[in-house]
Formats: sequence, structure tokens, C-alpha cells
Amino acid sequence: MKKVLILGATGLVGQNLVKICCASEAVSVVKIFVRKKLSDEDKIKLFGTLEKIEVHQIDFDLLSSVEQHIHGDIVLSALGSTMKKAKTKEHFFHIDHDYNVSFATLAHKNAVKVMGIVSSVGAQQQSPSFYLKTKGMIENDLAKMNFKKFVAVRPSFLIGERGDHRLGEKIGIGVFKSLRPMMFGGLKKYAPITAAEVAQALVDLCLTDQLPQNGLEFERKVILA
Repeated sequence: MKKVLILGATGLVGQNLVKICCASEAVSVVKIFVRKKLSDEDKIKLFGTLEKIEVHQIDFDLLSSVEQHIHGDIVLSALGSTMKKAKTKEHFFHIDHDYNVSFATLAHKNAVKVMGIVSSVGAQQQSPSFYLKTKGMIENDLAKMNFKKFVAVRPSFLIGERGDHRLGEKIGIGVFKSLRPMMFGGLKKYAPITAAEVAQALVDLCLTDQLPQNGLEFERKVILA
């Protein structure tokens, strides 16, 4: 049975990652790494269970102090921010790129074999978009670490109940949902997708190599033993 480490557990996709892993017979322990303390009531509200969950409250700028807890089989990350929350490009990059890469570096050092991350459709290091360029840099830097398996899933607009309100994203989702029946082939990857579908695809790819059937774009790198 696998020990899974999850970043971004309290977010839209992260909550679903925790729920799926807790329900999986292939997973024995779900370690979640969070910045704020979670009570049992919080865990029930977010994840619907207390079973298998091991919470580690950490400062991502002081990861070396919790390195002893960064042990397991698989890291799944849905950790990220928005420009609205981060306020500056520098802070956004620090959260999205530096936190993920720093955690993955310690995980790889501690013999974690699999790394999976939620990225974005259009992620590319050469993109003129700062957001997509950052996502592309994260993918490239994680892939270069040579985990036994590295997976990045690249969703378009995410559908689900968020704690914050994003008017522009809601409008975009509405437009794309109306066009979804007409989105075939290469356009399918731009269709809105539920957070639960994204989480399930990442878990399936990392745990069992099952490929997503919903048009979700993904990148996978496997190093044969």
C-alpha cells in the first residue's frame, strides 16, 4: 500500500485528491502539508473523513525543518495561487514554482518515487503569458529531477465550488460550457472540467497508469528501473 503526500489539500482540486486517496484501497496513509492548522471539524468539512489523514502544519519557506516528514511513495501537488491573491508576479512565482520545486527536491532526496502535479492547459516555458510560463517552468524543473515517474495534468477552466469568487473565470466557464458539445479533437482539452475529474486523473496516472478518457491533456515521464 502506498503513502501519499499531498500539497494544496484545502483547495478545489486538493480536497478531491485527499478524498480519492482516502477512499482508495491502494493507499494506507495520506499526509497533507498545510500552512494553517486544521481541526478535526475542518478535516471532516473538507474531506469527509479523519481516516488515513496525517496533517503536517508547515512553513514552506522553512521546509528543511520538516524534512523528516517528507517520506512516502507519491507526491501529489495542487499547490498554487492566483495573481489576485499573490498581488505581485514575484510572490506568485515564489508560491507556485519555488514551493513546489523545493518540496519535490526534498521528496526526491528522501527516495519518493512518483511526483504528480496539477498544471494548466497551455503551460509552456516559452509562453508570453507569465502564468503559463511559470507553469511550464514548474513542469520542466520537476521533470529534470528524474523521479521514477513524473506526471503533470493540464486542465482548462475548473468547475467546482471555490472558497473565493472569480467573476472572470465564471464567465469563461459559462462560455466554454455552452461550446463544449462542439469541442472535438484538439479543442477538447480547452473544455471546462470538474475538479473531481482532474484529481481522479492525476491519482489514476500516478497510482495505476490509467489514462484519462475525458480529453484532459497530460504529460508523463517514466524512468524504467
